[in-house]
Amino acid sequence: MDSGASQHMTGDKSLFKTLEPLKDGEWEIKFGNKGVLKATGVGTVELQCLTLVGERINTLREVMFVLGVVENLFSVSRATELGTEFVCKRGVCQVFMRNEVVLRAEQKGACLQFASRGCLGKTRICL
Repeated sequence: MDSGASQHMTGDKSLFKTLEPLKDGEWEIKFGNKGVLKATGVGTVELQCLTLVGERINTLREVMFVLGVVENLFSVSRATELGTEFVCKRGVCQVFMRNEVVLRAEQKGACLQFASRGCLGKTRICL
């Protein structure tokens, strides 16, 4: 999870369920360290997540494919534009949509990582 990221993004092409190419130079991503990388595609990524009530699949839309991004970035600001609410305490952050927990992340060092395992869930939501 990244509260400073304006877009969801990843450098791992294999994560995309759909991926459309972008025109060269159409999207440049500026990072806090003043670095700039170019997005070469945009698409959807499915997150297989564990919540306190079970597994679910969350579809992230408009995820940027950015070569050189070493971590997958989930944009808090992008998610809140869609009406999600974040409740974070004691190293756990839960993301709510329509009063239901749709994502859960746990603190691992300086990062918040989604609680997940590689099984398919039954419930879907788009963010």
